[in-house]
Amino acid sequence: MMMMLHLPFILSLFALAMGVCLYVWAVRNDGAGVNVAKYFGLGIMVMSIVSIICIWYTLYSFQAMNQMPMNMMQNRGTMNQGNTPNNVPHHPQPPKQ
Repeated sequence: MMMMLHLPFILSLFALAMGVCLYVWAVRNDGAGVNVAKYFGLGIMVMSIVSIICIWYTLYSFQAMNQMPMNMMQNRGTMNQGNTPNNVPHHPQPPKQ
């Protein structure tokens, strides 16, 4: 799982760097298409920052899930399944006297 989070993080950092480069180029130059490049660079920067925040949140929630005690992890999968016959807990009957 860690490898699947490192690759998007690296790609998001690369996109952020390319967005900054495009924005800086557009600010320094004049001519046709500079305004489009400026807004395109800003859009790329905003989307890459949102992506980085989502990756950090996913990494944090994954680490929190791995630090959960084992009995909580086993019960976690059965919480949303409802009361199916296989999912209903068995309650022993009191002994007959």
